[in-house]
Amino acid sequence: MRKRWLAGVTALFLACILNGCRTQAHTALFSWDPQQVGQTDQKEMDEILSLYGIDALYQLVDRKNTAGLEQFMTHLAKQGVAVYALAGETEWALPSGADAMEGELEWLFSLSGSLKNGFSGIVLDVEPYRNEGWEKDPGQGMKEYVANMKRAYESCRQAGLPLLLCIPYYLDEIADLSLLEELFRDACDGVIVMNYDRQDEQGQIGTEARLARQYGRQLINAYEFLPAGTHGLAERNTYANTDWEHVESSKRRLQESYPDIRFAYHSLEALKKRERSIQ
Repeated sequence: MRKRWLAGVTALFLACILNGCRTQAHTALFSWDPQQVGQTDQKEMDEILSLYGIDALYQLVDRKNTAGLEQFMTHLAKQGVAVYALAGETEWALPSGADAMEGELEWLFSLSGSLKNGFSGIVLDVEPYRNEGWEKDPGQGMKEYVANMKRAYESCRQAGLPLLLCIPYYLDEIADLSLLEELFRDACDGVIVMNYDRQDEQGQIGTEARLARQYGRQLINAYEFLPAGTHGLAERNTYANTDWEHVESSKRRLQESYPDIRFAYHSLEALKKRERSIQ
């Protein structure tokens, strides 16, 4: 891994010479394993964070795996890595799931307040389009989702924690644009666009970029690194088997079109496998 890290540093240095140095964009990393929190040896995670230039971790936390959380948060704080609590259930897009969502948020707020280094924010990955009723009435499904996210946003505001929402790059194609605009305006501090199609990464987030700029919201572009075949992913949906320069090239193009864009990688588990495979 050290050889790979040195190669990456060399590549970045050469890119600075050829293209002119720019401030490195914020880069976050999803971590879906709640047991990551309690591991006594975080060396592999630390190497991933350093190698990929990560300054924020979206960490799933559950009620069964909070032992060691204080140490975990302190460890990352010393490295300058912000930790966002990652949560989400498909049912949280429904009226019947609103109370469960609020209950989980209240628990996360309380947990954050009990820590010396609390969470830097909340990330919700809800996926309303996976509910059975969406296909029959996507308009109603989107309306219910927006209503619940507005409720979550108000709770996060009262708790003093920013709220980031995960949305797919094609949400503007399957949902009413006025409701998408309401989501940006009234229900979040930023969006993480799961931009999982390498064929038109700039064009397919144009609507999201416009809304983010209009309402002063963060725009974060997420890259997939899970291998093709996982969760129905095709090769064009993931960077799992590509050279890293393809990722850097994509980031440069997106920054040229959207200078304020930030980035996220999905996920820690996938990047661990990637690095193990090339050692």
